[in-house]
Amino acid sequence: LERRESLAAAVAALFAGPEHNMLLMPKLVLGTKQERLIAALAVGFSGNYKALEPLKTLMCDEDVDLQKAAAFGLSGLKDGVLDEQIVETFLKHLTPAQKPEVITSLLVNLKLFANISLESVFLSFSHHPQKEVRLTALGGLLFTCGAGGLARAIECLKSSDEAFRAIALSVLERHGSRRNMEAILPLMGDAHPRVRQLARETLGSVRER
Repeated sequence: LERRESLAAAVAALFAGPEHNMLLMPKLVLGTKQERLIAALAVGFSGNYKALEPLKTLMCDEDVDLQKAAAFGLSGLKDGVLDEQIVETFLKHLTPAQKPEVITSLLVNLKLFANISLESVFLSFSHHPQKEVRLTALGGLLFTCGAGGLARAIECLKSSDEAFRAIALSVLERHGSRRNMEAILPLMGDAHPRVRQLARETLGSVRER
């Protein structure tokens, strides 16, 4: 997320002036693919509210790269004023029939809103058939996690995939408590050093709650 924000900030800084925004808005619709990609990031992260509707329209484009850029640009408009409309737009496009790479992009952007009401969304997609979608959705519980999210994280501690065990531990480190120690302890002897290290750190955190 930090790398994404840095990239977007750099693009927005290059095209932040009103004169650039006036030039870039038409590019969202009429430009080449590359121009539309750059315009989506620039007008979104420059905080131009007028970009909301064009970016929502771009989300409907058939090109996956443009859909992802539009979602990224919309997340740049996050400031509390348009948040509800942006989240609604993401959820509208977040369907099981959607392409996995678009679902992953939408989930990544939804993490930025850290709203407990989104927990059910991340929980639902943590069961998606595509691994990258499941991992991204599980990672979303780092930002918004209640009882259901904790239960899912504990379930994923038993996954045969070390990536899921690692993310589950990170979720528990941030949101878990002493009640979860019994589930975490077996991972102190995990076959993967990274997981063992995370298990130690997680136990240290939950022991104090």
